Amino acid sequence: MPELTKQAIPQRLAHNRALMDKFLKARGIVSQFPPVEQQLESIIVKGLPPGSYNPSIIRHRGKLVMAYRFHETTAKTKLGIAELDENFTVVRNETLNLDEDEGLSLEDAKLFEFKGELWMNFVVSNWPNFPASQVKCVKLYKPDHWRCSDKDLYWLPCRQTMEKNHCPLVHDEVLNIVYRHNWQMDDGVWQVVFTPSDKREMKTPGMRWPYGEIRGGTPPLPYQDRLISFFHSRLNNEMPPVGHRYYMGALLMKSGKEFEMLAVSKRPILRGSEIGGDTSRFHFKPNVVIPYGASEHEGGWLVSVGVNDSQCLLMKVKPENLNL
Repeated sequence: MPELTKQAIPQRLAHNRALMDKFLKARGIVSQFPPVEQQLESIIVKGLPPGSYNPSIIRHRGKLVMAYRFHETTAKTKLGIAELDENFTVVRNETLNLDEDEGLSLEDAKLFEFKGELWMNFVVSNWPNFPASQVKCVKLYKPDHWRCSDKDLYWLPCRQTMEKNHCPLVHDEVLNIVYRHNWQMDDGVWQVVFTPSDKREMKTPGMRWPYGEIRGGTPPLPYQDRLISFFHSRLNNEMPPVGHRYYMGALLMKSGKEFEMLAVSKRPILRGSEIGGDTSRFHFKPNVVIPYGASEHEGGWLVSVGVNDSQCLLMKVKPENLNL
């Protein structure tokens, strides 16, 4: 096998980078956008394991509950669950025991209510080995501490080696899964929703978003006779060494059997930033903002977001922030 050599940077690009570095340092510029916590009114969630991220908040039976992801000493992550008071202070916190998934990386939980009970979908990954992951669903209950039951690998017609970003959508006490919001197919761009209970597939026209593919989304909430969900996207057009930037927007859907997309934010609500989060964590990743949960709050929403793979924030989003 030939020896791999480092590709030389073109002289023009190296010159421009040097000029840019000089310009930024002279003016004290450290980021293109302010930290996420400063882009809207926000609350930093404290009292969790250091460097926790990707929180999913929900109001269940009158109480605020939040799942989140955290590292111990390896690249694998575990899931925790916390209860917050009305001042958003953590009053109870514990690690979720998901039995046979111990030893695997448990990632990116989304809490939702189904038939009056608290449920969670989450990603099970064998990271950092050969990348493979599946999305599972589990019911949570708390006799003395949080436990799980009814774990299910719900039906999908297209299970894949790498799965993530499934969005649970409960309507008329039926669980649906928003699989993709704007799936580019041979015959156009489509939103695809599956109903596992009767193995049904729904495909309706998707909507484009200039900041990358619409991914994931918070479990939809009712809003003005429609449904609202907050999603993330990513563009890979930033200067090295980072290369990427994440964005958060909102979308509206019909509150009916087809869940057709009606509108999407004209511009981002939040933008990932080079600063913010905990840079001391080995898993710190700049320019990241990802929403995983939302709850109605003071005429708007409390949206839980993960920042730079190292911080949990609660963002206060108002209707005028939706940019619809």
